[in-house]
Amino acid sequence: NFNVKLENDLSNFNEKDKVIVRTHGIEKQELQMLKDKNINVIDATCPFVTKPQEIVKEMSKLNYDVVIFGDKEHPEIKGVKSYAVNNAFVVLKPEELESITLKEKIVVIAQTTKRVDDFLKITNYLIKKYREIRVFNTICNATFDNQEAAAELSKKADVMIVMGGRNSSNTKQ
Repeated sequence: NFNVKLENDLSNFNEKDKVIVRTHGIEKQELQMLKDKNINVIDATCPFVTKPQEIVKEMSKLNYDVVIFGDKEHPEIKGVKSYAVNNAFVVLKPEELESITLKEKIVVIAQTTKRVDDFLKITNYLIKKYREIRVFNTICNATFDNQEAAAELSKKADVMIVMGGRNSSNTKQ
């Protein structure tokens, strides 16, 4: 007999509880809070999500400003951004970068479910304006393959239906 539920308020957990962290991960401080309360944490964060977290943490320590191509309100991006020691900016379009003051050292990563073509627009904008850009392609290979397959299939079909979660970035892409 299991009592499994979705919980958004992490303060509701007690020491006897087990918490499974979703594939998108959670913010660094939230994970630390759970550990500090001695809660049994099963971290199911996808390795394609932990990689950008590590990149942001390390490059930020090296005094790079971080540009994250993604949705500000997406759980994955909130988590990734929380690993920044210094400045981290989340953008969806190159135009959003015009109002942001960046250092000369910049690292760029992407939400794992975003389109490569859109990621390239961000990186191309930055490369034209700044001297030192480190680009890490953090788009999930499975996402890229799925997007490519959907694009090819759409050329051959009169109608195409994509089934997925209403709020899923994967589905939207």
